[in-house]
Amino acid sequence: MQLSLLQGFGINQYTGNKALIITEHELNAKQKQGFARKQNLPVCIFVDDDSAGNFTVDFYYPHRQSPMCLHGSLAAAKMYFKIYPTTIAQIKAAAGIKINARQINEEQITLSVIPEIINKSLPSLYEVSEMLNLAPSYIQDIAIASVGSIKLLVKLTEIEQLLKCKPSLTKITSWGKGRGINGIYAYYKEDSNITGRNFNHLNAELEDSATGVAAGALTLYYQQSLIVNQGINLNNHCQILTEYSKDLIYLTGNIYFIA
Repeated sequence: MQLSLLQGFGINQYTGNKALIITEHELNAKQKQGFARKQNLPVCIFVDDDSAGNFTVDFYYPHRQSPMCLHGSLAAAKMYFKIYPTTIAQIKAAAGIKINARQINEEQITLSVIPEIINKSLPSLYEVSEMLNLAPSYIQDIAIASVGSIKLLVKLTEIEQLLKCKPSLTKITSWGKGRGINGIYAYYKEDSNITGRNFNHLNAELEDSATGVAAGALTLYYQQSLIVNQGINLNNHCQILTEYSKDLIYLTGNIYFIA
């Protein structure tokens, strides 16, 4: 078993969301989950097949498997480009989702994902208010969108409320599990600039500093290219640049090996 720690979507090499890649392993699903729980990192990426034509990865958070994780995919693409001397790759998630990757330079990789059509009923304003521990007056819009991992997108009226928000992570996790929705992404929007926070982990200390699937979902929802900032409240500023097209959503970010 070989371990590589990476940091992705940071504004430079000193910031970013951590991702641990595990290669040369023979772990089953139960062992993967146990390993990820012990690491207590935002995501562990198990490379189940490292062949050039079928590079397959399995994403695990400390508390569950995930069908898709784009900062994990960014790390997987970085590993692919380290192994194979090329600038184009396809990463396959164990759940069947395919992510195309293109190396822009030593630091930047662009991922492209396919938008999904989602038909799910929205929660009430009251439900969202309860989960976020915010007064309903601070909630401006509620939507659901997906580029591989379904997100509840909640637009807030004030950036100050976003940054100091202390939601009920237990309620969010329980609600999402029952509806097949992977957490809440709360955000403030000004033109094409987004500041967001992702509430998807049971442990508040594991709050993501970058959430690619949410950036992609927002790009799809607004049908607009965006600059998505996250991690500001964690003193770990991350930034994802997105590009909208009808058939594909593109996300570009920095990615570095750190151990």
